Amino acid sequence: MIPRCLYGVSLFVIIVVICFLIWDLALVVSGPKVPKFRVDSLSVSNFSYSDSSTTATGKWNARFSIYNPNKKYSISYNVVQSKLLYNPKSDIVFDSELISEIRIPDFNQSACNETFIDVAFAVRDAYRSSSFRDIDVNSKISFNVRFTANFKFEAGIDGRVKVLGSDTLKVHCENLVVSLALSDTIAFMSGKLMEPKNCKVF
Repeated sequence: MIPRCLYGVSLFVIIVVICFLIWDLALVVSGPKVPKFRVDSLSVSNFSYSDSSTTATGKWNARFSIYNPNKKYSISYNVVQSKLLYNPKSDIVFDSELISEIRIPDFNQSACNETFIDVAFAVRDAYRSSSFRDIDVNSKISFNVRFTANFKFEAGIDGRVKVLGSDTLKVHCENLVVSLALSDTIAFMSGKLMEPKNCKVF
């Protein structure tokens, strides 16, 4: 005959198991949501292009806001790469051209948190195609910024890790229009993003 106290222990174990199953089911049903990216600002400074040597020089500073919409999941990002590309105006050249690529430090994001990241791109006398010759003073030019990162969701009272998809995040921030003007040094151009823009997350 099983002692009555063992019935209490067994009942407690069953309740704990059921609670964990309900928790897992809730996580599966609700499902983690990918973060939201937005370009808040993008400035260009000390920009110039030499048509004779087809080289470009310039600095780009961007600020991005990243929002984690999940109430139950935190997100960790690592091996974050970012690219800045130029959208040519030419009717002949259709592909965006790479300007600069950098690595961003790893970071973590708690649930329902908004994180701000500053990213700086720069090139000096770097070879670029003749499509850059379309850039001139008082013109509006378009850039793209793209991110790739490894990421994972973390949730659960026991610290278990939930991974979404292939564990790779892709972000495309397209058609970031900057209005250019001559800077104080005359030889260079500068400009700022005309309006913030949301990015597409894959």
